[in-house]
Amino acid sequence: MKKNLLAVMIIMALVLAGCGKDTSPAMSNTEPSVKAEATISESLESTEKEEANKDEEISDGEIADNKDVLNLKEYEYVFEDRDIDKDGGIAIHYESFSPSDIVSYYLKESVDLYIDNGKCIGYTKPDVEISVISENEDWYLINVDGNDRYAKIDDVKAVGFPGSRKEYLDSQQETAKETESADIVTQTNETSQSVASDTESPVSETSKQDAVAEVPAPTQSNKYTPEEAIAVYRSAMEGGGIAWNPNLKGVTSWGTGWIYLEKGQPEWCASTDLESFAMGDSGGNPWTEYYLEVTSSDESAVYITAWHN
Repeated sequence: MKKNLLAVMIIMALVLAGCGKDTSPAMSNTEPSVKAEATISESLESTEKEEANKDEEISDGEIADNKDVLNLKEYEYVFEDRDIDKDGGIAIHYESFSPSDIVSYYLKESVDLYIDNGKCIGYTKPDVEISVISENEDWYLINVDGNDRYAKIDDVKAVGFPGSRKEYLDSQQETAKETESADIVTQTNETSQSVASDTESPVSETSKQDAVAEVPAPTQSNKYTPEEAIAVYRSAMEGGGIAWNPNLKGVTSWGTGWIYLEKGQPEWCASTDLESFAMGDSGGNPWTEYYLEVTSSDESAVYITAWHN
């Protein structure tokens, strides 16, 4: 009986010892570690993809691809498709920009406008001012029509004047005056040299003084520069309610002509054209839009090709 009881106790001890031995920790400790490593790996991979997308640049060819599908509408200073898809990767990174030394540009011709995903959204009208906010190596960040847009620096510099429209017109007048003054000085010097060369004449000094005195004083020019003539004509046309629309080029009726540079002539041309636009086509429908391009100019006139509708 005692032997049987001892045997039962030994068996119970072995069973209890077996029940107390836990073989599961190796599995339970390993599985969370594997899951954590997988999560970290996926996170790093996702971050790398985001960085790659962020730094991906769009080529000039890809930037230009969407121009033919724009549904342009006319606004005060621009023609734009403001319903364009603004999604996509960032192609123009704002963090690369710094403040610009140039505050504004007067654009004599149109320039293309872009948004930060690299798509062209439209273009400015010619003869407008833009405000420059900042710049990087290739782009200006500008404000036009109350909206921030990007424009290529090379495009802006090709057709722009660094300053306001008034400053541009003032600079053109100043250049014309300087040219006129230089011509007068040259004429004076040539006259003086001619008189001084006659050293045998006892009245050479008197003749020299008389020659200088006979040089006419500078007079106010009675002509516009070609740029001023076009600006005066456009101001009168658009003041008369005729809208400027570059989209007419190659689509509607057109013709060639000229505007004389004498003051009063551009005003007269605009007045005459406003009367013609009011009469309109053969059906009595008035014309309400126009566009023109300068083809050449000389000392008498500026020559243009014009479209109307």
